[in-house]
Amino acid sequence: MDYKKLLVGVGCATTAFTFYQFWKNNKSNPVPNYPVVVVGAGLVGTALAIRLTELGFSVALFESRPDMRVQDISAGKSINLALSHRGIESLLEVGLTRDQIDSIVLPMKSRCIHKDGELHHQSYSHDNALHINSVGREHLNSLLLDLADDLGIPIHFNSKIQHVDAREKYIISRGRIIRFEQLFGADGAFSSTRKSMVNMPYFNLSQQYSDHAYKEISIPPTESGEHKIENNCLHIWPKGTYMLIALPNLDGSFTVTLFCPKNIFDEINTEEKVLEFFNINFPDVVPIADNLVEEFLQNPIGSLCTVKCSPWNNGNATLILGDAAHAIVPFFGQGMNCGLEDVTKLFKVIEEIGLDEGWGPIFEQFSAQRKVDTDCIANMSHDNYIEMCNRVADDHYVWRKQITAILCKQFPTKFLPRYECVSFTSLPYSEAEKRAVINENILDELTKDLVVGDLGIDLQLAQELIDQNLKELDVDRS
Repeated sequence: MDYKKLLVGVGCATTAFTFYQFWKNNKSNPVPNYPVVVVGAGLVGTALAIRLTELGFSVALFESRPDMRVQDISAGKSINLALSHRGIESLLEVGLTRDQIDSIVLPMKSRCIHKDGELHHQSYSHDNALHINSVGREHLNSLLLDLADDLGIPIHFNSKIQHVDAREKYIISRGRIIRFEQLFGADGAFSSTRKSMVNMPYFNLSQQYSDHAYKEISIPPTESGEHKIENNCLHIWPKGTYMLIALPNLDGSFTVTLFCPKNIFDEINTEEKVLEFFNINFPDVVPIADNLVEEFLQNPIGSLCTVKCSPWNNGNATLILGDAAHAIVPFFGQGMNCGLEDVTKLFKVIEEIGLDEGWGPIFEQFSAQRKVDTDCIANMSHDNYIEMCNRVADDHYVWRKQITAILCKQFPTKFLPRYECVSFTSLPYSEAEKRAVINENILDELTKDLVVGDLGIDLQLAQELIDQNLKELDVDRS
């Protein structure tokens, strides 16, 4: 290998990697050669590595963090995951069983709205039949890592990617050169793989930080290990421009997250101010969050970032997916589900096109088609923040939800709310967004002469509007 040429390629920004270090590392350890390298051993990367291995490829995983099965890496920033239809379908395709999935989740059948000392439940499905699931990232990721181990996939932990060269097809990790034929980047919102594509001609990148941020605390279990509040719902304390949410954990605790403008966090910086803020805004949380002050002052502030980019591939050598390609804010509970669905969609393109022409056409078609949907769920996630902070506690919103339930029962094959399309079907996100706009227009027409609380809609007019504007849905709800 021409190490002098390699150092020029690496560039001045990595001068810490001297010629001597490269020579030393690679003389004593021959350069590994993996047909396929997946960067990121999170949920998406591990699921992808498993499916590629099952397709017959020799795959290696590289992960910058330690093995979460033996070391806690949450550091007070977890944002519990909401697993729903799209993610479950992908996990089943990867090889997990329904029993394995069910063993690590807690079903959440509704939102529980905490308003003025009262509780109000809002079902996630119009017929109360469906639910989303609270799951700890570490539990689900561990199942996938175990499956990868069973398949013999080499997983290199503590192996941050320091350089990517898609043209010469190598990466540098821990001072060593690793060659590849195909590189898949599933290394998160701050992807090293995506960073290597920034100077690629015609590569477009948008990275937008929200002026809102988040911080986590916890509600511990009772002495007997039980949950202190209802454990079959997602709890929301809406406050107009900010909110507190709580998701149940298997150990009887709740992960509680405050989302609010960052300047509020800057102001709540003493024990007295923490207690004052929570006693005013969330008084029912104070008695049950035993370590409220300590956790709030010690845990880090998390940022919220939306990433959009295109294309997702660099020729036939590199493809990014998951948060590396389309990081979104967490307010629709679709970040993980969308990332896992990327794997499903990629393999559908592989089935359609085949590998006879190589990876290039597959990467290009997948990137172009999938970006339309991921842009839509990014937009809907922002909108859902407003819904959770504000609308869920509004009488007008609740009334329209009641009318929506009537229409769903009357016209079950055509009228389905946006949330159900997104969370309980595999309908493309772009189609769900289009149908949501039509639904709102129909509701506007049906309610324009009614007062809030009046459920006496004109069902004949409803049928005419729905037949004119909505096609039948050929999807399974689950």
